[in-house]
Amino acid sequence: MLPRYKRGYNDSGLTLSDIDDLPMWSVKALAAAKPVNFFDQTGGPNELTSLITANMIDRNKDFDVKRIEVNIWATDQAPLETADLAKLSLLMAGFYLQIYTNEARRAWACPMNALLKFPMQVAAAGASAYNPAFIVSGGANINMPAGEGLVLKGGEAFTCQLSSSVAATDLTGLTMSVVLWGIRYALVKAAISGNGG
Repeated sequence: MLPRYKRGYNDSGLTLSDIDDLPMWSVKALAAAKPVNFFDQTGGPNELTSLITANMIDRNKDFDVKRIEVNIWATDQAPLETADLAKLSLLMAGFYLQIYTNEARRAWACPMNALLKFPMQVAAAGASAYNPAFIVSGGANINMPAGEGLVLKGGEAFTCQLSSSVAATDLTGLTMSVVLWGIRYALVKAAISGNGG
């Protein structure tokens, strides 16, 4: 069943049609430079991004975001070490993730310490190859009615940005992915009722 969008959300004469619930994702290696912009690469879907056009959902399709997830791992894909965990602590202490929609309106923001929930610890010496500390993950749900929460409009630019006010913070050696879970809807012209009599 399609969600009921609030009156005036879409242009007159348009209805919503369910398309898919494929996630949108973007992967970036972190460094000393700030801010870090996600979803700004083209050519997806590939290992870096799922967007065909940078910072833009498919034209004429709205993406209603219901959950935002982040995953962080060592860029060399080795188990996290003490130095990596120190950087993660800095990330949680002074960074935040934010999304701007068209016209630079900030539509969503969250501190990283509220997103990352999994325990962080270094694997003990001699531990098995499976290391629960290999990746650190977390996320946040957006519990808003359809069309009233975080909606990325088709054909309009949006920005997803990892930012910090801390001057000297080097996160080199960590890679982060941002995954947007939700539903894409196509805008379809409504059928005209009447018998044409």
